[in-house]
Amino acid sequence: MLDELAHLPEKTRKELQEAVSFAGVALDDALEAALLIGPAVHADRSDRALNPELLLVVSGLEIAPMTALAEAMHPFARKGLRFRTVTTEELRDGLDVYALEIAEWKRHHIVLHGDDPLAALEPAASDLRHEIERSVRGVNRRVRNRVLQGMADHARDLDPVLVVAFEHLLVAARHAMHLAKVDVPPRERELLEAFSRWLGLESDPSASLFARLRAGDRGRRPLEDLAVLRELLDAACRRVDTLEV
Repeated sequence: MLDELAHLPEKTRKELQEAVSFAGVALDDALEAALLIGPAVHADRSDRALNPELLLVVSGLEIAPMTALAEAMHPFARKGLRFRTVTTEELRDGLDVYALEIAEWKRHHIVLHGDDPLAALEPAASDLRHEIERSVRGVNRRVRNRVLQGMADHARDLDPVLVVAFEHLLVAARHAMHLAKVDVPPRERELLEAFSRWLGLESDPSASLFARLRAGDRGRRPLEDLAVLRELLDAACRRVDTLEV
């Protein structure tokens, strides 16, 4: 486990180990596995040590252990740790309706405790294609409405809305290309370039926008940024809609 966390700062590694230990005490036998998911798994992400996320796989959701878990996670949550719980039954029975989320966890996670509960799970290609399309169409709609709502509210910074949209798009892009049996570059910028080519675009229209967002440089023209992102999202919607699996 320590080798798999070598890309994270020592402080983050220590806090993750302590959090898993505290969760184990709180949940006792109910904790079946603890997985690291999200940006913290990716060595090339500059934000990998920011707000790491744990997926705690549990055998049940009884009130007493859940209360103990929430109390045990309090000091770690204050430092930025995020965590979520899922039952083994939810993983098994939700494999069709949560196909994209489970596929992303399966592709990018580090086991910190217990056996890997994702090893035996494989979403059906048809379910995954459906969830990819639903995700991309949902992102396309939500990012537009959230930018417009933010402008109406005179929000000072709408970049976080765009960042979240890109996060969802990157996940969808990885799995759409994998379904299409196209090579999936491991790094984000290369992935967006390859995804744009797969969509039939001459170049990645979002390259400069994505670079600015990752650099943390604040934008001033949200509608122009939205138009750039929507060009990619619209093309993704059309391509995934016709993807045969």
